[in-house]
This record gives sequence, structure tokens and C-alpha cells, in this order.
Amino acid sequence: MTALKEIQERYAQYVESCRELRASAGAFDGFLGLGHDPKKDSSHRIFYQDVERMTELLAAAPAGPEKAEELKEVTEFLLKAERRWAGETLAVWMCAAAQGHALKLIPLLSAQDAGELFAWYDENYPRRQRLPVQDQVYKALRKQSKKGT
Repeated sequence: MTALKEIQERYAQYVESCRELRASAGAFDGFLGLGHDPKKDSSHRIFYQDVERMTELLAAAPAGPEKAEELKEVTEFLLKAERRWAGETLAVWMCAAAQGHALKLIPLLSAQDAGELFAWYDENYPRRQRLPVQDQVYKALRKQSKKGT
């Protein structure tokens, strides 16, 4: 299984688990510390750690043309996942946070691939709307896109 397929499956599992958490939550779950707060479920932490592990494995893989394509695809997926699941109110924040795992992959991208992702990111994440991790991603993409110029 490719790294992209593995990460796509993990995101799909996570989003589905968030839907199930939301559906099974009682009317007052999480309110004033009552019941089981879906926002504090351990599945969020586990998802974040799983994505971290997957990106570390990809970053450590031997270089080659196949890896270059996989790096671009996985990085693009990580950066676009928040937009893809924007309507999933329980999952979207962790999808945004997981963009930080792309920081391990961005320095391994070609300047051209980083430039393409930077153009998309710049258009879709205006400065005033970026979270701190997204500012870091923005700066890393910009820096990598200028390498070799």
C-alpha cells in the first residue's frame, strides 16, 4: 500500500469515527463536564499520532523518483484535507492541526512542487485566516519554492 493510500484511509477512518462520536453523543455530553465530551475523545490524539508516524516513515524512506511523486501527493493531501472535510465540525480542527506534519515533508519537495503547493496555499489560506501551524506551513512552502532559484 502506498503512503498516500494509507494516509487517505486513516483520514477516512478518523472522519467516520468523528461522525459516530457526534451521533452517539447525548444532548448534554461535554456540557459543564457532564458525560463523554466528543471533543475530548482519545481518537483525536491517536489520529494525530498516526499521521505523525506515517509522515515520519515517508520522510525517512530512501530517495528516488517514486518517492518524489509520493512526497508531493501526500503533502498535497495533508494540506487540502481541512478543506475537504470543512463540514465535519468535530474532525476539521484536527485536520488543520495535522497540516503541521507536512513540515517534515516540505523540505524534501522539489522547488517546482513546493511552488505549486505554495500558490494553492497562498490563495486558500489568506494571512488573516491562518492558524499558527498554517503560518509555519506557508513559510516552509515559500522557502522551499525559492530553493534553486
